[in-house]
Amino acid sequence: MPTPAEVLKKIHPGLISRNSDINESLFDFHNSLAYAFNNFRQAIESAGKVSERLKPEERLKDQQEIMKKAFTNLQAEFDKAAHPYKSRTGTILQEIETASRPATHKSETAELIALLRAQEIRRELSTLPPDERTALLRSTVAAGDPSILFALEGSILPLIPAPVVELAKVRYQETALPDKIEALNVAGIFEDSVTTSERFMKSAAADIAKAEGLGAIFDSMSDPDKAAFMKMTEGEKTAFISDNGLDAFKESLR
Repeated sequence: MPTPAEVLKKIHPGLISRNSDINESLFDFHNSLAYAFNNFRQAIESAGKVSERLKPEERLKDQQEIMKKAFTNLQAEFDKAAHPYKSRTGTILQEIETASRPATHKSETAELIALLRAQEIRRELSTLPPDERTALLRSTVAAGDPSILFALEGSILPLIPAPVVELAKVRYQETALPDKIEALNVAGIFEDSVTTSERFMKSAAADIAKAEGLGAIFDSMSDPDKAAFMKMTEGEKTAFISDNGLDAFKESLR
């Protein structure tokens, strides 16, 4: 039995990653997307079976309504399946940012002690030459000690240049929060893969519609000019060809 990734690859190669390890980790996402595309294909097939006894404009309208609803459902299912992967990066970034700032203390006494300690650190830093302040900040964050970094958060005067502090903050995160940083990297890879799938989703849907002989109708749903052309009666199309030529008629269908 083919895996969800293999099913999606047959629909459109761009829907999955070239990295098999990533695809294994995105099994649930791919499974949901494969199910959504199966439903979309069934809807497109039903659009192709709309009675030919209807007037052409009526048949076209029914087909467009079916296909529009089908693609809306496909997009909704994609968004639902992709949400955990798209939101994960932001969640981890927030966790890292929170851990990189002074903690909120549970009591006023603890808060006061923390403020006094930070003031003391800033006062001691102010007595040092600029290069020694920077060296001390770098050495403490490299050791996983955020005391100086956190004390600088409440500094009115720039005891250390802001770019240096930002770099120290990154170094502290890498030293003290390696698991979070690794989780962020993994989440970013998954989000990139999901985003790539989204970019190819419409192309994949168009391919399915085209295979059912409904490609022009599907394209017209996102192209106002083509949509207007598709709504022409047979007599209006004949007049269009007479006035503009067959090549212009073919171009309008592309």
